[in-house]
Amino acid sequence: PTQEQLDYMRAAEKIINDPDAGTLRYINELMNNNISPYLSQFYEGALPNAVTIVENSPKIKLMMELVRQLKIDNPEGGRILFSPRGIELHEAMKEYLVKKVGYKDDEVEILSGAVNVSDEKFEDIKDDFNSGKVKIIIGGDTIQRGVDLQENTTHVLRLSLPYRPDEITQIEGRAWRHGNKWKRMMSGLIMMNDSIDPFLN
Repeated sequence: PTQEQLDYMRAAEKIINDPDAGTLRYINELMNNNISPYLSQFYEGALPNAVTIVENSPKIKLMMELVRQLKIDNPEGGRILFSPRGIELHEAMKEYLVKKVGYKDDEVEILSGAVNVSDEKFEDIKDDFNSGKVKIIIGGDTIQRGVDLQENTTHVLRLSLPYRPDEITQIEGRAWRHGNKWKRMMSGLIMMNDSIDPFLN
């Protein structure tokens, strides 16, 4: 964790000691801070630019570096970056992928509730991802169930664990099912030492 994240972890201890707040609010704060200090309730101020957000959020930064390498290893594969927690950072993640990782703007789409899309646009994005025109979907709960994204998916990368284990199966089921043209699909959870991650896994 960054120093800022460590400071917010210590600040969160007052939540668990508050009899009206309880354990779940404490865990929720730690999970938010774990993705990015800019999601912490203790962060004050406006969100910074995309580069600053990524550079100061170790899990997001690692995700971007993994995607950068995957783009080199298999430029045609589709990646689902799944993060229902922290959708307010999805536009910054897309901007970083375009400006710093080298994707074209129309190769990265957001289906998470962070950006409003019509039903028709949703279907177009899904079709473009399956055909390989869109290379990355940054997604949240919107794509967790009943959305077929399997045709070109090679990787599902997750930033946090859900409260319910079946949600992992659901998002992996979007990608690894009949109709995937690749011989294998990898699903990974990005975790961080000295955080709540090991306790939740």
